Amino acid sequence: MLGVLIVVAQLAVTHPIKPSASAPSASGRSRHNIEAIRRAFDAEDKNGDEELTLEELTNLLAGSNTLTADRVAVLFQWLDEDQNGTISFKEYLYLVA
Repeated sequence: MLGVLIVVAQLAVTHPIKPSASAPSASGRSRHNIEAIRRAFDAEDKNGDEELTLEELTNLLAGSNTLTADRVAVLFQWLDEDQNGTISFKEYLYLVA
């Protein structure tokens, strides 16, 4: 999954298109897939507040030699649609959808 996140992160940085105001539709996903995505989100949410911080996203992408801290910060800003300083599960879906 880290490889997919790295590719998506690179695309988000090089092609900054702001996500729409609504979350991706779950209608095309199976319940199993949504549950798997949620488990991955929860595993990355180290402090358990149901939000990802910049530090948590940086740690998640730490295995990538292709994303600099600046690029992770740009990705974070792109995903943080409501600009509250964290990435919610809804916003996280944009990364993995």
